[in-house]
Amino acid sequence: LDFGVAGYTTADEVLAFRHKGLALEPDLVVLGYFFNDPDIEPTQPLQRHFMTPEWWHHSAFLRWCAQARRDAQRKRVEGNDHWRWLHRPEGAGWKSVERAFADLAETTAAPRVPVIVLVFPLVSPRPWSEYAYRDLHEQVRAEAERNVFAVVDLLERYMEHEPADLMIAPDDFHPTPLGHGVVGAALAEYLRERPELVCRGEGG
Repeated sequence: LDFGVAGYTTADEVLAFRHKGLALEPDLVVLGYFFNDPDIEPTQPLQRHFMTPEWWHHSAFLRWCAQARRDAQRKRVEGNDHWRWLHRPEGAGWKSVERAFADLAETTAAPRVPVIVLVFPLVSPRPWSEYAYRDLHEQVRAEAERNVFAVVDLLERYMEHEPADLMIAPDDFHPTPLGHGVVGAALAEYLRERPELVCRGEGG
C-alpha cells in the first residue's frame, strides 16, 4: 500500500502512518527519505490533515513572516546550501526528523513491525564524482539505526547510472522509470537477503 502524499515531510508521513496505516496491521513499513523531508512548515496553506496547528498557523501573514525568517537564516548558514541548512544538527528541520523517527519507532514497537528507511540521493546534472552529500547520507543512516530501523542507501545503486537518465528533467530531480526501477530492485534484493523481515508469521 502506497501512503505517499506530495509535499509530505517525514513528520507528516509518520502521523499519516499512525492514524491510517497502523490499523491495517502491516508486516513491514518502508519509509522513503529524501533531503527535503525535514519539516520547515507551516509556511504553506494548511493542508495537512493530521497536524494540530498552533494559533498563529491560521494567519497567512504570520506564516509569511515565518518563511521570510527561515529564508534569512538559510542564507547565513553553510553558504546558502539548502540541504545542509535543513540537516543542521541544532536546526529545527533536523530535530523534526529525530522526533519523527522516534515516534515511528514507538508506534511500531508493540506490534513488532520492522521499518526500512530508503535514503535517496540528491540527483543533479553534475557527475557523480562531484557528489557532495555523502555525509548527510551517513547522518540519516545513523539516526535511523539509532531507532533500530534497517537502512537501504540508494546512492551506490544510483551511481551505476548517468544522472541524466535518472532525472525527469535537468531541473527536476524526481526519478524517471529507470530511477524507480533501481529503487525497486535495491529493495527487493535487500528483502531477499533478509526474509525474516517479511516472514514473521507462524511457520516462518
